[in-house]
Amino acid sequence: MCLSLIPFATAYVGATHISPLATMVYAALQFACGLAFTLTHSTIVTQRRDDAEFMAATRVRRLQNYAAIAVYGVSILVAAVSPVSALALFVTIAVAYVVPGLFNEATLPRSARSER
Repeated sequence: MCLSLIPFATAYVGATHISPLATMVYAALQFACGLAFTLTHSTIVTQRRDDAEFMAATRVRRLQNYAAIAVYGVSILVAAVSPVSALALFVTIAVAYVVPGLFNEATLPRSARSER
């Protein structure tokens, strides 16, 4: 359901020329979509708990999902002060998901790598 509202929030941001309130609405919607995705991902992980290869591959994604939710939450507050900065945070998250290998085992802190 969250994803179906993105075109309306995007149009609202465009129609108001990137006003703080419109950007905050967009950030809140991104936060809701990120939360829904993370919950869906967690459900899938729970069902495939016995698959060791899948569990090893999903650790990085789980950290990435949590980081994205945190950044979306911060972007709601940032949008009140600087809507353009909040939009930059959205782009950063999108790039993190699109660029392959940006988040991989080598970029994790040692504590996260040792969970394996």
